[in-house]
Amino acid sequence: MKVAFDAGPWLRTRTGVGRYASELARGLTAFGVELVPYAVALRGSHSAIRRWRLPARAVQALVHATNFVLPALGNARGVVTVHDLSFYADETFPRGERLRDLVPWSVRRAAAVAVPSHAVADEVGERFGVPADRAFVTHEGVAPEFFGATPLADASLAEMGIRRPFAVALGTIEPRKNLRRLVEAWMRAGL
Repeated sequence: MKVAFDAGPWLRTRTGVGRYASELARGLTAFGVELVPYAVALRGSHSAIRRWRLPARAVQALVHATNFVLPALGNARGVVTVHDLSFYADETFPRGERLRDLVPWSVRRAAAVAVPSHAVADEVGERFGVPADRAFVTHEGVAPEFFGATPLADASLAEMGIRRPFAVALGTIEPRKNLRRLVEAWMRAGL
């Protein structure tokens, strides 16, 4: 199978969606899927990515949009990944207006919608009327190099100025990550 694969998240600093796209590409390739990476973008660079600045009318493959938005497909079939619906909450996702238009448009045209959890599947079903047979929960997993990881020794932590107990928050610093709540919970726990 040949899949035109949205590698747009690879053009920027890799955050959660970029990591998801990278690991998904690795997994699909391992299953023998031929990927044709593309990006609908005006900025960024990556030598192996085909640039679609105009609608993708002549695609002869399945198209997987890894980051909320399908390009114009013509007769091609499309799959879109919807990671969450946080763009509907201005307090957690400022400037989400474009996604409020583009995500419903993409979901309506998609043959399938990939979501990371049953909760997001329910939200997508309720908000966009996506039937259960078109929404697929594909958990956003962990790269193989993280399996078998062990906690650092106290001496190693001390070299970095860290002492137990501690919490680690992985992700970008933005309102929708709710780091304030994490700090409040830490303070309440008295740790």
